[in-house]
Amino acid sequence: MILVTGATGKVGSAVVEELQSIGQPFKAMVRSKDKAEALNQSGVETVIADFTNPESCRQALSNIDKVFLLAPPAINMAELEKNFIDACKTTGVKHIVNISAVGTSKDSSLNLGQWHYQTEEYLTQSGIPYTIIRPHSFMQNILANIGSVKAQSTIYSSLADAAVPLVDARDVGAVAARVLTEDGHAGRIYTITGGAKVTQNDVAAGLGNTIGKDVKYIPVPDEAAHQAMTGMGLPDWLADDLVGMAAMHRAGHGTEIDATGEKILGRPMRTINDFIQDHAFLFS
Repeated sequence: MILVTGATGKVGSAVVEELQSIGQPFKAMVRSKDKAEALNQSGVETVIADFTNPESCRQALSNIDKVFLLAPPAINMAELEKNFIDACKTTGVKHIVNISAVGTSKDSSLNLGQWHYQTEEYLTQSGIPYTIIRPHSFMQNILANIGSVKAQSTIYSSLADAAVPLVDARDVGAVAARVLTEDGHAGRIYTITGGAKVTQNDVAAGLGNTIGKDVKYIPVPDEAAHQAMTGMGLPDWLADDLVGMAAMHRAGHGTEIDATGEKILGRPMRTINDFIQDHAFLFS
């Protein structure tokens, strides 16, 4: 039996969909009755638990063999995931598949890079068989431009002309589902990127061609990008990370394409045009 944490998030929801499509028994861990009811209506078995409540996590892990682990982004994310790993040890979990991120390291300039590293280190030393998946930036982040595309036919970013191998979170979820249901992945660390590098001008052109508008890309300074993100409600530390990540990409760091995802899935990764076609109705 598999437990999927973060079951309503970008990647977790994709894992749920993949496991459901192949008829694999699993449970989805959610924090509220409302989220549980929504999943129940689609035929998904759920358990209500919260990373901040260790006892609820231990109960959720009863009779669970494998775990998809991804806590929500927060200042104490590493602590929450470490506590969950401890609960997995207590309940006899046999394999943990953890979502980390590209660029994770002890000396990362990004908060999330350091926090993911702390979880990775704890997991690899836990004695529980593990697989770590490090995805690149998600295509789903493009959806933050829905409002500006509708109102102004523009997208904004501090990436300048950086070309980045964006990956569809649905493909990351598909990779995680394969790892959870196939042998041979224990002890591995996988970097998952899209199959092509994409610029913001590519995104604007793809959106424009699909929705029938002349969508323009307007580069913005880091300070303006940070202000816009916090204005939308993002915490300062996350805005810092997103701006810092853009600066790294502008400098050419972390922009390499990795074919691991295609090898695991046995098919090409979704392209930016695939993503735009699937989500075009949101921008119209």
